[in-house]
Amino acid sequence: MIASLYFVGCLFLPGCATTEKITADILGKGPTLSKKISFLPPVNGSGYGGEDFQRAAAAQLRAFLNRRCDNLRIMDSRNILKALQDIPRLPSGQIDNLALAKPGRVFGLSAVVNQTIGQMECLTEKRGIWGFRRTCRLARLSFRARVYDIQTTAILLDEIVEEDVEVSEYDWDNIKTANGYNKGIASRLLAKMTDKTGNIICERL
Repeated sequence: MIASLYFVGCLFLPGCATTEKITADILGKGPTLSKKISFLPPVNGSGYGGEDFQRAAAAQLRAFLNRRCDNLRIMDSRNILKALQDIPRLPSGQIDNLALAKPGRVFGLSAVVNQTIGQMECLTEKRGIWGFRRTCRLARLSFRARVYDIQTTAILLDEIVEEDVEVSEYDWDNIKTANGYNKGIASRLLAKMTDKTGNIICERL
């Protein structure tokens, strides 16, 4: 019985190897099915940092996806960006999915990402080991990522990510009174939010 099983196994091995070789010859050894995605102009609902912060958020998420997601190919030609910029919105402010699908199909896109920066909040929180806890001043920001599927016009992803960083009393007061824009604080928040949001998009797509 052992000899028979061994003989049958030997027959299957070359067959499996041959099948794998044929598959590799046709598809290649690396990942070949990449999705073409693009980005709608981001919306800065917080007003914090204005267009500067808005551009930084878009650039960091693009850079993360380019660096970490092998199965995604970002399409950002001038024609695509112009077409997406002209997409109408519904009275509620949401994207018109059907209108989005038309240019998406023309340019062969699989999905389109829409980013919305939420409100910047100032809060205090006690942190640390019990008995040595201290009051921390925090700047918290929310970030919403929606991903629209071009073929079905469905929403593939609708995720809200919240992150906070500890700031000084001086910076905390400035943020609370909307007095100026601190690029250092913005960069720290974006670094945390981009990492989490980018990983979610990579996994979902």
